[in-house]
Amino acid sequence: MPPDFDLSEPELMVLRYASRGLTTGETAVAVGRSIETVRSHRKHARWKLDARTTTQAVAEAIRRYLIP
Repeated sequence: MPPDFDLSEPELMVLRYASRGLTTGETAVAVGRSIETVRSHRKHARWKLDARTTTQAVAEAIRRYLIP
């Protein structure tokens, strides 16, 4: 199990967009970052939340009241 790290603001931001159904590409355009940067933020968020998928990470972030 990963350490109990706090998620960074960019990690929370990409999870918020994912929770609204935006794709990686759509999120990248919305936040003005590259697709690879968005993928990296999602990957780190998944690791910190011990989630295998972005969907699972979003659910866990909601469960922990990290995102609405």
